[in-house]
Amino acid sequence: MGGYTLESGEGATRLLLDGDFGVQDSDELRSVLHDALVGGDGLAVDLSGVGRVDLTFFQLLESAAKTAGNMGKAYSLESPSGDVLDEAKRHGIAGGGCQISKMLGG
Repeated sequence: MGGYTLESGEGATRLLLDGDFGVQDSDELRSVLHDALVGGDGLAVDLSGVGRVDLTFFQLLESAAKTAGNMGKAYSLESPSGDVLDEAKRHGIAGGGCQISKMLGG
């Protein structure tokens, strides 16, 4: 799995993701996203250091967005890397109607 750093302070937790993420990383990434949401008032996910990803990565981000909404917590995606934007386009996510599409500027 790629790496991650959690920064907690007042308000939203910030999750900085770094490296490549694939289906083999889904269980760990799901746990990290869930724990970060439960532990703070909201979650801001920094995607600037993310490299190659697959469709599972986007599914987990979308699931976290829905979970945050159900919990009444803020959720945002910040600074998507070029690789993330390219993969979003390749998978038909950019310009789609899902929550993460809007967060990625699509």
